[in-house]
Amino acid sequence: MSPLDERELDRLRVDLESDRVARMESADDADELRRNICALANDLPGHGLPGVVFVGVRAM
Repeated sequence: MSPLDERELDRLRVDLESDRVARMESADDADELRRNICALANDLPGHGLPGVVFVGVRAM
C-alpha cells in the first residue's frame, strides 16, 4: 500500500464521509477515535486502499 499524496488527501478531506473517510472535530473522545480507526482498518468493502481519519475537521 502506497502513502497518499497531498492531492489525494485534499480530495478525501472535502468528499463526503464514506467507508474510507471519517472526520472528528477533536481527539478528546479516545473511544470514538479507536472505533473509527478499527472501522477503517477492517476494510469491509475490500477496497485494498487506506482509510483516513481526519482529526480537527468538521463533518460536512
